[in-house]
Amino acid sequence: MSSEPAFATLGRNHLHRIICRICASIPFDRLPSEEEAAYPHHATLDDLRSSSSKCALCALLIQSINEQELLLKSEKHRSGALIGDFAASLQAQGYSNPVISYVESVKRHQDVRLLPDRKSLEVLDLGRRQSATFENVNLAKYGVVLGGPSVQPPQPPGVGTLSRSTPRPWIYGNWWLLDQPDESSRPAQTEDYYRPQLLGIGVRLTELPTPHACKMYDRQVVHRRGSSIRIFTELGDPTAQYIPGRIRELFSGSLKSRDLIRFWVRKCNAGHNCQQKEPPVLPTRVLDVGSPPTIESVRLWETNGAKGHYIALSHSWGGADILTTKAHNLRAHKSAIPLEYLPQTFYDTVRIAYGLGIRYVWIDSLCIIQGDKEDWEREAPKMSNVYHNAYLTVSASHALNALEGCFPRFRMFKYTPMDNLSTGISGEWDHLDFVPVDASTSFRRRAKLYFHKGWMPPSSIKSPTVYRNGNFGDKCDPISLEMLSSRAWTLQERLLSPRILHFGRDQMYWECQRCFMAEDGSRFDPTTFSLEQVIQTQTLDPTEESKAQYLAFTAEAKVENSWEEGRFKGGWPWVVTDFSRRRLTVPDDKLPALSGLASIIAARTGDTYMCGLWKRHICHDLCWKVDRSQETEMSMRVWDMRLEPSEDLNKPNLASSQVVFRDASKPLEVQRVPGRAPSWSWASMDAPVQFEQIQGNFIVARLVSHEIQPLGKDKHGRVSSGFIVLHAPLVPMTRRDLKASTEWIRTSYDSRHPFETPVQIFKDGEIAPGFATFDVQEFFPCFAAFIDSACALVLKASSAQNGEFQRIGLATFIRTQSQKNSLAKGPDAPIMQSSKHSQGPIQQSDERSFVRIV
Repeated sequence: MSSEPAFATLGRNHLHRIICRICASIPFDRLPSEEEAAYPHHATLDDLRSSSSKCALCALLIQSINEQELLLKSEKHRSGALIGDFAASLQAQGYSNPVISYVESVKRHQDVRLLPDRKSLEVLDLGRRQSATFENVNLAKYGVVLGGPSVQPPQPPGVGTLSRSTPRPWIYGNWWLLDQPDESSRPAQTEDYYRPQLLGIGVRLTELPTPHACKMYDRQVVHRRGSSIRIFTELGDPTAQYIPGRIRELFSGSLKSRDLIRFWVRKCNAGHNCQQKEPPVLPTRVLDVGSPPTIESVRLWETNGAKGHYIALSHSWGGADILTTKAHNLRAHKSAIPLEYLPQTFYDTVRIAYGLGIRYVWIDSLCIIQGDKEDWEREAPKMSNVYHNAYLTVSASHALNALEGCFPRFRMFKYTPMDNLSTGISGEWDHLDFVPVDASTSFRRRAKLYFHKGWMPPSSIKSPTVYRNGNFGDKCDPISLEMLSSRAWTLQERLLSPRILHFGRDQMYWECQRCFMAEDGSRFDPTTFSLEQVIQTQTLDPTEESKAQYLAFTAEAKVENSWEEGRFKGGWPWVVTDFSRRRLTVPDDKLPALSGLASIIAARTGDTYMCGLWKRHICHDLCWKVDRSQETEMSMRVWDMRLEPSEDLNKPNLASSQVVFRDASKPLEVQRVPGRAPSWSWASMDAPVQFEQIQGNFIVARLVSHEIQPLGKDKHGRVSSGFIVLHAPLVPMTRRDLKASTEWIRTSYDSRHPFETPVQIFKDGEIAPGFATFDVQEFFPCFAAFIDSACALVLKASSAQNGEFQRIGLATFIRTQSQKNSLAKGPDAPIMQSSKHSQGPIQQSDERSFVRIV
């Protein structure tokens, strides 16, 4: 076996640097936490600086100290004392001031300290590198008394001398919890679920080993800053039981990567309930990998109801000319398909199946007869079961087409870890900059550890936080950044698969119903992209009061994070919002690309599927609108920008892909596709959409009847026509002229509603103003068919027959002036002033009409 090339050696930048005796003797498995008396390092800062010229770990510690001094403006413990989580303490005492407002507005870690003048308080956001200073803070008013450690802990023998006058470096650990303990070195025990996990180490430069604290009334508060150096180990290392960080491989097809894949599968088989215990019925056709010592060919096998485990492939065709099964080569494929004929992605999937001992593989282009309409109509409705029953789904997430392979040709030395994206800390991790350390554990077992610069928020040892993306910083989905997430078909493939092995651009990811983790050990919420979450939210009561209300047309009037409530948190509106931003090679596949998911939801909930909407939640699902926001425009352009030619070896060769992408410099085109779906369905649009939440306890519309005509055998797929009949208030709507309004109103409209049209309706002779988002372009005259008191479908009369309408947009309205005045004087005024109870001009007693929408 050839040795690893020197340029790819992990930590090559430190190979010629030794680890000093003090660093080598650090008891990493017994490091105290940040709020405890820390472990002594070198006796003085000068000793540490001197050692850093030879010791790579000392160099990281010096770098950490220098950055702390830069960020905290030269921390001085005699003249400028740290304030222990001052803002949190104030909040606990019930105080409200600008400090609290600032801290609450920043969703990342803050550092709060008192400046040397002992009057000014500085709040520093370590994630965004922002700061704010509040003058003349009266600390005595809040009972704050600055204080240091009262008891000096005993000095560990053999490491320097303790000085009361000279600050020295002290080392501490950043300990968290895992909801899925490591089992690479031994099976998990009960105590492993409560074993603290070492994510990083920190260093502080103080006179005493205990952290600085402040006393607030009778409460002692310790200020914690987190750790500045991340720690990693390898699969199977003795330290893997309490160190979750892992070293990613530069090539995901390496032997170590294969061992990791087998470990993930074995762990899921033993401890989770993600896969069927009994072999399921195989799909109509599968590739038979066979079982000889070597593989030279595979064959297409018609299963005829046989049972067995199989691996499914999720990939992008990408317009490439790849091997497919057609009527003319069906017999030949049943005989044998030489491996050299397979596109690289197919070949890699076959090798993965063989390595896991799985005999069968399902690949759409080979197991469905291409160009055969009847075969497609038979197999397309079975797509949900294909992925749902698979032993494992292999996802070529990074690849543009099937020629790219599952394994990136070469991973770059540098990559941005997801933890950094979550906390907002900029910077990449370099494969060559990891510091290797040969360490020993408490039981004198040799261990291999690696260190890299990287900040993590603090976690208290007394009440440790579960290490999971979203429990610190912003919640991120790493797969959303991969190429495959730009393709529409792959959304349902991911949701339907109980277990997925993602081959990403930078690393591999394992995603099952119980665990979602990255190759480098990062953990994510398994409900981030979950079929069970979608189904569970579908069972919510549609009349439940929504928290998203509007008192006025300002962003401040909406409850913060209201989109995370109910079905909007991983439910169907979230699915459609994501799906509408993805690409389709065949535009008419808009509904078929979700039909498998729809069939599973319909079977599990008993609900009726209506061209992308659900009957049980029809009033909520009707309230979609085209999203023309700048944020959405940029998110949709990101794929086009990432696909531009560059020197990155992982970028696909666009010249050979035969895929044409739109010009990222031009505005997003929005259009309605005639005949693909009724106008009331979001599937009729080629545009990103989002949903307005409505008042579930104040719905004024009712579904009277509906009719959908499927186009083919898949009742959840393409449709030829469809209509719904609503019983709802129907009011003429006109454009509202802002010319006579004040300059403030016109400016406010331009800044807050750049893609909406000012409109109005007349209610009891008065104007009820509103804003409309037209699907394609403005059209007047039109009508507002109200769903709740404020939200209405914008309709135009259809030319087909009288009494029939087409949807052309969505509008929201506020009350008339008389209604506002009456409300302000009524007994419900205090309630209605809350953002949770705002309403529009329509009342439950208003007249309703039968409205047929096509």
